[in-house]
Amino acid sequence: MIVLLIVLSFLLDDILFQVVGNNTIFFPLCTLLSLVVIYPFVRNNLLHYYAISIILGVLYDICYSGTLFLHVALFILLSFFIAKCFSKLSINMVNTYCLGIAVVLLYRVFLMMFFVLLKITPWNLENFLDSILSSILFNSFYLGCFYFLAKKMRLKMIKKKYSLLKIQ
Repeated sequence: MIVLLIVLSFLLDDILFQVVGNNTIFFPLCTLLSLVVIYPFVRNNLLHYYAISIILGVLYDICYSGTLFLHVALFILLSFFIAKCFSKLSINMVNTYCLGIAVVLLYRVFLMMFFVLLKITPWNLENFLDSILSSILFNSFYLGCFYFLAKKMRLKMIKKKYSLLKIQ
């Protein structure tokens, strides 16, 4: 189930990168947001969750960014943030949405800091704020769709487990 959500997110990133490109302000972050969506499935095994985030970071670096270990560091850092927040908050739609927005915001801030510090991109507040707003708007739709898909999958999993217990 987790694998399905991750693969769908990764493929959706690939399709969206081909359609809108990776230099646009409508930057798809489906793979990153999948870390928010899958957390309820793996919250009892955080090492597994962190391993998933490292693997996703490596794949993201290889397939989309061409950087070495930048997204590995960002994904693991944001995974710690997600786990810490969800340990303090209940897992529901509002908290998932707020956390997803926070993750997109932190990702864009860290990425901009990295690019500005290495003088890859000049600092421009207007472009930076536009990129954050459009990233949040663009990825909120994905987050909502995958939240409901994950919730449906989780309910199906619970019903299956309950029916197996009932038979035994």
